[in-house]
Amino acid sequence: MPNQIVQVGQLYEFKLPETFYLDPDGHSVTFTSTLTSLAALPTWLHFDFNTGVFRGMPPATLATHESYAIRLNIIDTYSSSTFTTFTMMVNTRPTLDNSGIPATITNSTGQGT
Repeated sequence: MPNQIVQVGQLYEFKLPETFYLDPDGHSVTFTSTLTSLAALPTWLHFDFNTGVFRGMPPATLATHESYAIRLNIIDTYSSSTFTTFTMMVNTRPTLDNSGIPATITNSTGQGT
């Protein structure tokens, strides 16, 4: 599972590929998701185990570069299980208020614009 970067105030959606996990015995599998601490996902992030879709919109109140360690649990019909983890980093857009936009942008020739 690749690490994810999400933007504050923008809808995030990621669907697990159909072939993300194939049970070696051919059993059907279900997915659940929590934080790696086994706490619930943040309230703004939802995982639909029926469709394999993570979806949410990080609120503007989150800190710049806040990150979440997420656990994706995989369970087959005989209760055999495994899991994988990934990091989801929340990024805020730079604004003039927080000095996130540089006063000068240097192009490839070294000239300021």
